[in-house]
Amino acid sequence: MSSRQLIGHLKHFGLREFLSALASYGRDFYGADLPSDSFQGNAPWLIAGVAGLALTHCYYPIHTEPTKTDVKRACWMFFNLERPHHHRDTLAFDRLAIPEMYRQWSHQGMLLEDVTRGALIFDAQSWRSAQKPAVMTAGWEESLLGCSVAEFSAAGFVLYSSSLIGGSFPLPNIVEMNVVYDAFGGRERFEQIVERLYVSDVEQFRTERGRAVDDIRKIDRHWAVSEPFAFNPLVRRPLLRGLKPDGSDAAIAPVPADIMSRASVEGVIYEGLEFHGSDFTGDVGSFFEGYVGRQLETMTGPLVFPQFAYRGRGGSERMTVDWIVVLPNAVILVECKSAMPNRSVVEGRDTFAEGHRQIREARKQILTTAALIKDGQPELSRIPAGRPLIGVVVTLGTYLAANDPEIISDGQTLADIPIGVIDVASLERFVTLSLNDAEAFATKILSASPTERIEPRTIIKDLHWGPNRLLQAAYDNLAVIKAFTASGRTI
Repeated sequence: MSSRQLIGHLKHFGLREFLSALASYGRDFYGADLPSDSFQGNAPWLIAGVAGLALTHCYYPIHTEPTKTDVKRACWMFFNLERPHHHRDTLAFDRLAIPEMYRQWSHQGMLLEDVTRGALIFDAQSWRSAQKPAVMTAGWEESLLGCSVAEFSAAGFVLYSSSLIGGSFPLPNIVEMNVVYDAFGGRERFEQIVERLYVSDVEQFRTERGRAVDDIRKIDRHWAVSEPFAFNPLVRRPLLRGLKPDGSDAAIAPVPADIMSRASVEGVIYEGLEFHGSDFTGDVGSFFEGYVGRQLETMTGPLVFPQFAYRGRGGSERMTVDWIVVLPNAVILVECKSAMPNRSVVEGRDTFAEGHRQIREARKQILTTAALIKDGQPELSRIPAGRPLIGVVVTLGTYLAANDPEIISDGQTLADIPIGVIDVASLERFVTLSLNDAEAFATKILSASPTERIEPRTIIKDLHWGPNRLLQAAYDNLAVIKAFTASGRTI
């Protein structure tokens, strides 16, 4: 199926009418028990892809009233789109598989994590570095967002909940909504937060989408037909004005799931990068390293050590991995990377190996620390030298192919230990394991053959993990959740 065929199909419909029908079709996904033996088409990543194209190629005058069948056909066509590729492209599979995995994964997170992780990561308790922040100093949240990170995420949660039942922004002017507004210090402040961080319009969407497509064309003219796979601005501003069939100025979310993507820690980081540049990423790394430590320290049984300073060759001071977890049957070396997959990975313009360069240094740091422990480095004498070693790289973003053999073979071993990459959500599950299950995790990794793929995320998922108490406490402490709890209502 070519993108031209899909665009031709969409041009039959008016923008407002088609987006309204698409949003209604997409809402059927939530809470529905759909049969697995037939194509339904209303998965969030399909809705998001079709919405991106419709916003670019549909116009306001309506030619044909879209039916559910029309919308379902558009989603089917998007699902079956051919990927642009070079003649005899040996990397065609990479270019096909990577974007498809990332497009789906971004809509499969756990809601509790999305709402609370940002506030926890950027909490002052997560800062463990001896250095002072470069830009994330006192008042940085208000300066960047116009509110706290917790309020930013909570506002997204409210908007998401409303969108699931067809709501729009501004929210209805009814007395029941006062519970929400009071949690944000009044209706005016809530609406200021939403206007600043969540709302855009069709013209701004088209401008940003066009810029993303042009950026691809400048890099490689063969990708001129790759528009369906380019950056979708709905991730940054998921509510758009100008889409209501009644012509009103209310903003609606064509893809409710994109609201939670925006409300997540990634949304804070993208906003900070645009405002502060690379200085912001350095501060995020320090916060993230501390956050991983806070999570590890909630475990019952294992000993958890922060990084050790040691004297390297020539007497220079160096540092080990960020955290070391000592289990009865193994020692886990944990290195943190606050990196997230870049756009070229998600769009399929990079191979597996090219797209994961950001995490290679973490593997090297683990291997270096492992060698120090095995060689009896004096500064690491508190770490048992005789136990098997395991390396775990924890990333803020989700690198879906990070444990693929092509990536693993890139790191030359300085010590013979298995290393796996997990995302922060998997770490948040790992810390809830009992000591027996944590040992089972280590045993499973250590029992793998040297040539076998190690996927710690899957191992953790299959063990007996439970609620994460830091995330749960942060969720319960959100002002809007406390307000609803006190009022006896649910959200």
